[in-house]
Amino acid sequence: MKIKKRQLRKLIREALSTEVPELTGGRKSSFQVKKEKELAAKKAAASSSNSAYDNLELMNKAVMDAIFKDPMSEEELVSVATEAAPDADESEVLDFIDELLDQGTIEWNDDIGMYDLP
Repeated sequence: MKIKKRQLRKLIREALSTEVPELTGGRKSSFQVKKEKELAAKKAAASSSNSAYDNLELMNKAVMDAIFKDPMSEEELVSVATEAAPDADESEVLDFIDELLDQGTIEWNDDIGMYDLP
């Protein structure tokens, strides 16, 4: 039985992808390197999305705790949210405040010129 080049390449590729690094002198196949890079990229993407969620959670708790005590100006509200999530940028904080307004969680009180609970 003859083995075609394509079959031979497939067999070699499979053998290289299942090699144990200790037995091959620590060398990795290009397939293994590619898979490790893909896995690292997925982990990085997952951690960045988790940190965005963590920022929202931290900002929400801090803002609700602060505004429950007293009405706040926009400057104070941004400051409280930024202190709670220091790695959040200003646009993320302002989007967060807009979302709270849209949801009706907080409201702008024209009489006193501050944010307050409804």
